[in-house]
Amino acid sequence: MLRASIGAFAFATVFSAGAADNAKAPTLNTAAVQAAVAAHQAQASAARLHVAAAATGSAVAASSVLSGGYVNPYRAYPPSCLADGLPYGQANSDPNARQTTLTLAGYDNGGHPISETDTFIVWRVPCSGGVSATLLEIDRPALSNSYMFFPSIVLTNASSVQYPPRLPQDPNTVYSDTPPAGQLSFSSVYVLDYFYGDTNANAPNFNQAFTLSIDTLTKDSGGHEIIGALNIPAYNPANFNNYPSASNPLEISGYVSGPWYDNAHGGEGMLIEVYDIGDQANRVFAATWYTFDNLGLPFWLAAQTTIPIQGKTVGVTNGYQVINAPVRYFTGGGFAGNFTPPITPNPWGTMSFSFANCNTLNFSYNGATGVGINGPAGTNTRQWTRLANINGLVCQ
Repeated sequence: MLRASIGAFAFATVFSAGAADNAKAPTLNTAAVQAAVAAHQAQASAARLHVAAAATGSAVAASSVLSGGYVNPYRAYPPSCLADGLPYGQANSDPNARQTTLTLAGYDNGGHPISETDTFIVWRVPCSGGVSATLLEIDRPALSNSYMFFPSIVLTNASSVQYPPRLPQDPNTVYSDTPPAGQLSFSSVYVLDYFYGDTNANAPNFNQAFTLSIDTLTKDSGGHEIIGALNIPAYNPANFNNYPSASNPLEISGYVSGPWYDNAHGGEGMLIEVYDIGDQANRVFAATWYTFDNLGLPFWLAAQTTIPIQGKTVGVTNGYQVINAPVRYFTGGGFAGNFTPPITPNPWGTMSFSFANCNTLNFSYNGATGVGINGPAGTNTRQWTRLANINGLVCQ
């Protein structure tokens, strides 16, 4: 991240020198670029020192830090609020979203200076616990075959305290970031987050009202810095009319994995797991219901289906729920491997699932076992509770 910032400044300096001979190209303000990059370097370096200090004395922790897998306890939002794939193109879920257009400097594939007008949108995604995650979307013209310089972003709160937020494209990370004057290659979404080691004393509350300043790092013909600003109102989770997506179920991701049960009927439960399958578009949802047959003997029902990753596709809504997943039960097995594979999967019916929050599972079922199988059957709905969180996937 530090090397990326230094490289961005070096290239910006060369670009600015070349742009001086092109009257049509915007002029980068190299002084502004240098100041923005230096400020970013200082904050990123401090964050690295905090991470290193946290890992001192622990080989496992140190290894985790070096691999970039260290969980950030200074996250600005609950980890289960944003899963893999930030919700591009879904700013309309927040009627309080703010947007502006700004002209950025850049270069084409031949290295020639160019300019481009892009759209900047800031909006919030409701999370559990009455808080939100704040996202920045930058929309570039379609089929743009060029690279623009990423602007310098600074947040100013009501107390006039300025703070340059960390802007990762993947949530729940420590090091992922986007430095000023780096390359903006595609339309993308970024989440406003803290640097590791920041405390409540010097980091703003992103749920409160603030102004986001977007410094293009360019200057106009009069030599004035071109800066845009977006005034973001405070997040109010109590008003669902202002945030219709606040009434959506929890996104189905690995954070809903774990054991679920009905406290009034101990001895029965369900294990839910969500898998990545590597296509960057879908996940596998699997649920095993540990229940009983009509004789009171243990009986397993297994549901499995593929669901889209919420946020990977504009307009996808069923990443929040599983609808009519096929359910099967198996026969022909034996204890401790005392059987000859394969065992027989038998259709039982369907189940649907949604998660009102991190600790509430709503599901419905409709099915029956085949003739001669004294298994469970019925149609109904149930609401169960989380029994425990999986280590590293704590849902909040």
